[in-house]
Amino acid sequence: MTPERAADVRALCERLPWTWAKTYAERAPHWYVVRRTATFDDFQRLAEAIKTHGESWKFQLGARVAYYRYLRPGDGFKYWHMDNLINRATVSDDDPPQGHVDQPNLL
Repeated sequence: MTPERAADVRALCERLPWTWAKTYAERAPHWYVVRRTATFDDFQRLAEAIKTHGESWKFQLGARVAYYRYLRPGDGFKYWHMDNLINRATVSDDDPPQGHVDQPNLL
């Protein structure tokens, strides 16, 4: 992603109405935005940026394993899209290095 595109994504993320995910506060702390609480254009633009520029990583919580595309635009957060939600969590030292892909064919 170009520096200009990353700056656009960061500005877009600042506009979105993030909600703290209380249910997962202990096990998987993150925020989320629901499609209906954001403008259609903003939600779609971020979802498309994740799909286009994100990296596929394995996520495991207990016995549950899933693969998501994560986008790190340089604002200290990682973003991933799940149906009508976009999630964000703080970038962690445990995250894979930039350019890492767990499942390269994931869309």
